[in-house]
Amino acid sequence: MATPSSPCSSYGGTMFNRNDYAIQWNREHPDEHRKHCRDWARRHPVENRKRSSEWQKGNPDKARCRLQAWRDANRDKKREQDRRRLTKKRGANGSHTLDDFKVLCQLFRGRCVKCLKVKPLTRDHIVPISKGGTDNIDNIQPMCQSCNSSKSDNTADYRLIAQRLRIR
Repeated sequence: MATPSSPCSSYGGTMFNRNDYAIQWNREHPDEHRKHCRDWARRHPVENRKRSSEWQKGNPDKARCRLQAWRDANRDKKREQDRRRLTKKRGANGSHTLDDFKVLCQLFRGRCVKCLKVKPLTRDHIVPISKGGTDNIDNIQPMCQSCNSSKSDNTADYRLIAQRLRIR
């Protein structure tokens, strides 16, 4: 329980500092406090960005540790962010999400569309971005790393072959 900050002579009781009460409530109700903070951040994006920036400048070591912890806990999201940034930097139009790619991989039952083996899959642009291709899901085919590397920047669509062979 919070400690009294000063006696209250008019009521004969003890007065608590408002900050002490808020801190105590936040500790006792962490989920509600977190929700309240997120709601406030959504309603005040500019102020939230400013507060966040000031905190990061005042706590560079903590900020770096938090960022690294997030990256370690969210490797797929970080990889997806990097992929999108590079694709945008290369001037590609269109986009697709990680979920779109996962659905595409499921459509081909987790197999490479070129060698038809079950291996970890990578995104291959049918028409390479370097040759004016887009980053839309309809220009993506799932390929293993070795097949994707051997294809290089050629334009080849293996999806029809894989569908005709009825991947099972």
